[in-house]
Amino acid sequence: MRRSGLKPLLVLFAHRRLFVAAGFSVAKLLDTFSVVKQPDVPDTDTSRFTFLLFDNGASSGGVNVTLTPLEFRPDDGEHDDPGSAFAIDMSRRISVSKYKAPKPVIATKAFREDGEQITSFEQLRPSTDGVDGNTQPRRVYLVADGLEFVWPFISVGYNQTISLKVVQPAAGEGAPAVVLESMSER
Repeated sequence: MRRSGLKPLLVLFAHRRLFVAAGFSVAKLLDTFSVVKQPDVPDTDTSRFTFLLFDNGASSGGVNVTLTPLEFRPDDGEHDDPGSAFAIDMSRRISVSKYKAPKPVIATKAFREDGEQITSFEQLRPSTDGVDGNTQPRRVYLVADGLEFVWPFISVGYNQTISLKVVQPAAGEGAPAVVLESMSER
């Protein structure tokens, strides 16, 4: 919900110098502007998505994370790519591995279980590919700089449908998506 009165108060402070410089007092300023209560508008940033966060290629030891759209990309201004900023921020929550790299290792990419590289908050929306169409939390894998995404081994016989944004079926448009099946742990 919007906090009524907050925005007009900020506007008043933003314009205070202008009116003081013109010889208006704060009392005159308050008389000049009337604070109008804005109607209650539903806050669109209240959706939260929970997902499991893993190191690249891992299938155990995941951490549950719940984020809002505002938490997806901290607005620190350091990174132009929201996906990279997300991966860097998530690197604080788990141990990211890279062979012979000094700790801590910072991820620069994050991928969903279906192979899509994460660039937006909406990609964290729970999957509807669960049993009987039930939703299930996404699995998110952090990938260190210079490495490629490694498909995790979940269990023998596990089938993972690959996103059509990652691999197009060889039979063309309308063909079923590619499915990756785990045959063995080795």
